[in-house]
Amino acid sequence: MWEKADTYTAQRAELESERNPATADDPTPREVVALEFFDALIEAASEPGGLGPGDYDAPMGRKLQERINKPWIGEFKTRGVPRREEGGRREYRLYFSEPDIERLLLGAFLGHKTGNEMNERVGDTSRPRSSAKQTKHIGYAMDATQRWCKQERVSYRTL
Repeated sequence: MWEKADTYTAQRAELESERNPATADDPTPREVVALEFFDALIEAASEPGGLGPGDYDAPMGRKLQERINKPWIGEFKTRGVPRREEGGRREYRLYFSEPDIERLLLGAFLGHKTGNEMNERVGDTSRPRSSAKQTKHIGYAMDATQRWCKQERVSYRTL
């Protein structure tokens, strides 16, 4: 089963409403392939047997190690359509968690990084500048999980 936190629902609606500026009259979302990819994963995760460990990642996020009682966060990721104004394709990540309810996953946050963000480096290092943005997104997903679980009066899988 799949539930959605308010943060995920709002980001999903925003992505669904974005249209390709070259074909503004077309009602199809600009990132329809990314949305369909996430929908297929959500459906597969909801079926008996669900997904295996090779079907998702579990990012840690820099600078989140100090958090206490932090939720475990998984991610699905996919690439979007080419966007010249952003330096290439966006990389979308759907962050999810596991509330302590049998066979339930919570869609916690839907974020993206632009091509420009992924190509910029921090100083002389090989680390992409987008790494900090991804860490923030993981933190937002943790916060959304904690709020949802508190509201539902359930616990969640922790690291």
